[in-house]
Amino acid sequence: MTDPNHFLFLVASTREPGHVGNTEWLARQAAASLPADTPQTWVHLARAGIPEFVDQRHTVGSYPMPDDGSVMRGLLDQTLACTDLVFVAPVYWFSFPSTLKAYLDHWSAWLRVPGLDFKAQMSQKRLWLITTNGDRAKAQPMIDSTAMCAKFLDMPLAGVLWGKGGAPEAVKGDVGAVEKARVFLSQSGEAACGVNLSTRNDVDRSENSESTKFKLFRVRGIPVTDEQFLDDLKRVALQVGSGTVSQPQYSAHGRYDMRNLSRRLGGWKSALSAAGLAPSPYQGEYSDESLFANILVLWQHLGRQPRRSELAFPPSDISQSPYQRRFGSWSGALEAFVKWANVADAPSPEPEVQGGTPRRTSRDPSLRLRFQVLMRDRFTCCGCGKSPATSLGTVLHVDHIVPWSKGGETVISNLKTMCLQCNIGKSNVL
Repeated sequence: MTDPNHFLFLVASTREPGHVGNTEWLARQAAASLPADTPQTWVHLARAGIPEFVDQRHTVGSYPMPDDGSVMRGLLDQTLACTDLVFVAPVYWFSFPSTLKAYLDHWSAWLRVPGLDFKAQMSQKRLWLITTNGDRAKAQPMIDSTAMCAKFLDMPLAGVLWGKGGAPEAVKGDVGAVEKARVFLSQSGEAACGVNLSTRNDVDRSENSESTKFKLFRVRGIPVTDEQFLDDLKRVALQVGSGTVSQPQYSAHGRYDMRNLSRRLGGWKSALSAAGLAPSPYQGEYSDESLFANILVLWQHLGRQPRRSELAFPPSDISQSPYQRRFGSWSGALEAFVKWANVADAPSPEPEVQGGTPRRTSRDPSLRLRFQVLMRDRFTCCGCGKSPATSLGTVLHVDHIVPWSKGGETVISNLKTMCLQCNIGKSNVL
C-alpha cells in the first residue's frame, strides 16, 4: 500500500552544486529511514530562482495566483501537495539562510491570494526543522522562528533535529545526532523536538486556543522486536570481526539505542548470550593510570574536555561505571585527572643510552607529559592550526622539536603538538 504521507524537503544551503553540506547530509540520513514507498520531493532553494518578494500588503492588499509554469507556482504547488514540510536549513548568522527567508516571504503573498485559503491548507500539514551549526545555543533563534511560523499557520511543529556542524562533514562525528536521525521522521511533537514546547512563554493558554486542543498524529515508527535487536547485535559482531560486542562498539555501529537494547534483553551480558555471542571480557578494576589514559585518548580525539556521555562511544574503551566507582562521579574523575596531570614527572631512574652516551630522558614522553604538551598547545597542531574540535578526522601527535635521535631531550620545552598530515615524512613522531 502506498504511504499517504509526502515529504517536501526544502534545502536552504547556499553551497555550490556538487557539495553536500552537514545539514543536507543529516537530512538524507533521516529521509533514508522512511518507508520505501513514501514520496519525497527535494528542492534546493538556492537553485530554484526565487524572485524578490514585492510587499503590496498595504497598497493593493491582495496577490494574484502565480502564473502557470512560473517558479513560484511550482513551489506553491509542491508546498500544497505535501503532508510534511521539512526545512533543511543550516544556521546562517543565528537565523534562516536567505534562500529560506525568500521562500517564506512569499507565504505573505499566498495568504492573500483570493480563494486559495493557504492558511487552512497549511494547518493540515506538519512542519519539521533539520539544522546544524557549531553551537546549539546559537541555533535557538532559528528554532524559535520556525516555531512561530508553525504557530501562525496553526501547523504542528513535528520535530527539530540539531547536529553539531561547522567544518565539512563534522556532523558525521555527532553520533547522537546521527542516531536520532534514524528515527526522527517517525516521531512527532515534543519527542522529536527535544524541547518542551508546552512550557514556552509564547504559548496561548486560553481555553479556546489551538494549543489546548488534542491533535492526532499518526505514529510512523514500528516497535522494535527482540529478534530485531538480536539480529542487529549479530550484524555488529560480524562487522567488527569479533565473537563478542562491547557497548562502545554497538553504540558506534548499531542501528538501535544501546541502552534500550540492554534494558529490553535484561542487561548487556544477557543480550550477548541470547545472540549466541561470547560475553565481553571482564576487565576487573582499572588502575588509575588506565582510567587516566582513557580520558586522555578521548580528550585528544575530541580536542576538548570529554563529557560523561562520550565514554559510551569509541575511541573510549572504558564505560562510566569504573569512573563512578573509583572517583564517585565523572566530575570527580576529571578533577583527579587534571590534578594528576599537573604534577611534574619524576626523573627516569634508568636513562636510555644512545650511541654509547647516556640520555637524560627516555624517547617516549609519559602520559602526563603528553597531556601537558597538548594542553599547552590547546590541542591544536602547531603546523597548520587544525584541532579535532574544529576539523573532523584530525589526529594529533606529540613531536620532538630537536629530534631525539639528534640529541633532543624529551622535555616539555622540546615537544610540540603536530597533526598526522604535518608529520608525514618525519621520523620522530611519538
